[in-house]
Formats: sequence, C-alpha cells, structure tokens
Amino acid sequence: MSANRRQYTAEYAALASLNGDISFDLAHYIGQLQTPTTVVLGAGSRFSAPALVKRLASLNPNAVQRVIEIPDSGVLPHLEHPAVVVGLLRQFLAAHRQEP
Repeated sequence: MSANRRQYTAEYAALASLNGDISFDLAHYIGQLQTPTTVVLGAGSRFSAPALVKRLASLNPNAVQRVIEIPDSGVLPHLEHPAVVVGLLRQFLAAHRQEP
C-alpha cells in the first residue's frame, strides 16, 4: 500500500482515480470551500449533469461564483475545446488577480 493511501482522507487523492476511487459525495465538503471557484463542465457530461452541479454550487455561493457549461462537450471539455477553457481560465485569473 502506498504512503498516500494511508493518509487521512487519502481516498480523495488525485491518484485514487487510477483505482477507480474518484467518486465521493462533494456535498459534504462544499461548505468548507473558501477559495473563489468557477466550475467548468461539458453541457453533455454523463457523470456530472449540469443541473446537479448548479445545485451543488448553490450550497456555497460565496465560494462557487460561477458554473459554466461548455456547449457540444462532454465530460472532458478541457480536451474537447481547449481554447474555450483557456479563455475562461484567463478571464477567471484576470478577475482574481491581486495587486501587489
């Protein structure tokens, strides 16, 4: 067993996806989110329906400020429409850039 799998909440580690353990109920943790967040998802996503993601975002509107659906895209909008996602990232970063 790898060291990261023995850590507290290790089942949520990014590498857990290699074992197929990527699913968990985010609703239990969304209230703890404090970082300004924009969620980008494909309008045709099979795993996270846009309506469900919007409902989840509504549980913490102070942190989750926007949910953006990429039309004609599925579960991997960043691979299906990379230019669109890069443009959205630039907008998000520009809006949250901190002046020195």
